Amino acid sequence: MAIGETKRRKHATFSFSLQERGKNVLLAKESVNCDCRLGSLKSGMGATPLRKSDGSTHTCPEGNVTHIVIRKDLDDETKTYTERIGALTDEGAFFLQSALDGEFTQITVNVFAPGIVQFAGTDSRYKLAVIGETMCAFLREDDSFDLAMMDGMSRIGCFFAHRMFIGVKPSTLTCSAPENVQSFAPSINDGGLIRFPNAGGMMVAMQVYEERLYLFFEYGILRVDAKGAVKDFKAEQLPYTGGKIYGKSVCAGVRGIYFLASDGVYHFDGKWTKRVLDGFVLCPKGETLLESSAAFAGRVFLRYETDEGYKTLVFYEGEESGYYTDFFPIFNKDDGGKCLFAEPDRKIYEFSERGEKGADGSFSSEETDLGTGVRKTLTNLYFTGRGSFTLTVKTGGRKLVRELTFQEGRAEVRLSESGERFSFDFALPYGSEVSSMSAAYLPFA
Repeated sequence: MAIGETKRRKHATFSFSLQERGKNVLLAKESVNCDCRLGSLKSGMGATPLRKSDGSTHTCPEGNVTHIVIRKDLDDETKTYTERIGALTDEGAFFLQSALDGEFTQITVNVFAPGIVQFAGTDSRYKLAVIGETMCAFLREDDSFDLAMMDGMSRIGCFFAHRMFIGVKPSTLTCSAPENVQSFAPSINDGGLIRFPNAGGMMVAMQVYEERLYLFFEYGILRVDAKGAVKDFKAEQLPYTGGKIYGKSVCAGVRGIYFLASDGVYHFDGKWTKRVLDGFVLCPKGETLLESSAAFAGRVFLRYETDEGYKTLVFYEGEESGYYTDFFPIFNKDDGGKCLFAEPDRKIYEFSERGEKGADGSFSSEETDLGTGVRKTLTNLYFTGRGSFTLTVKTGGRKLVRELTFQEGRAEVRLSESGERFSFDFALPYGSEVSSMSAAYLPFA
């Protein structure tokens, strides 16, 4: 029987980083859509509908859309911009909204599993490029496409220093003439091919960061000084000893470039790589067509496949905190700075700190003995926070479920559950938050 004075254990913070085990935290066994960065349990990133001028929400065309871009057209008379949505499918069909009625029109031929490059600023007369294996299609301002043909393209590319750069299998970089992104004819001053046979396997990504071009290979990273004439280009192999790099995960944030490898997540500062998020068990299965990544609002979003299905990991730049979410399906960052995704109903949303729409969160804790390894009777649970949540207390194969609503920032559960170890499940509606939990119990003799 329970004897003695009531004891109390406060879990000051929530976490799902294994590095926090043993501290005064309630550690997650599983968690989805819950952000524990500041120690409290709250909803993750939300979203706001991407609206037209009439207030209605933009929608995607039908098909398996892999990229959504925003095309801005300047009206010479009014000096204002109008936005049109462009959407690329996994079969290479590119759709663009009409400026008149907003309906989508397909304006490219099909290229299986293509990549896409947007031209930022005013450096080019083209808006974007769709890269296939043998063809690169350049979208002009008048909505027509110009084509460049080349065998063996790896569907990766970027626009940098007034040139178009495209990867050619397995480890070759080709570049266009300056100010003429369609011309790839070899020249010591203009376009040409640069081979990197010993850079670390196949080229999987390229990324511009702080006015430098970086090439990512399966097991290596190169920094390329790609300004001026082609004959003056220089490449430097940078230190990297990690696992196989998954190219579609490479993205640039404010603090550096981030990517997923077979052995974890890495941060690259332009010279050195460092593995981050060691407290997370990632278990990536490998590279897939559905992989996507983006850096936005100080966060990095990585979607990848595991043996249990697809996961999206959200983590903060420069920190070891993050969370998993099932709210964002395939997404991408528009070069205009918006991070976009489409729901199954084809409505388009942009990521938002406190968006109109969000996903309910769930947090299932590891078992805890509440600081003492003896049997005990759990008598009270005290919470601070806002909103409401559903609590499930588990011990010895039994479970107790309670619906709680915070009143003036506090909520309490009275119970009489005996056991040695307990676990706690939280179900939070979007917008709710649990800041802390304290448990009162009577220990057995």
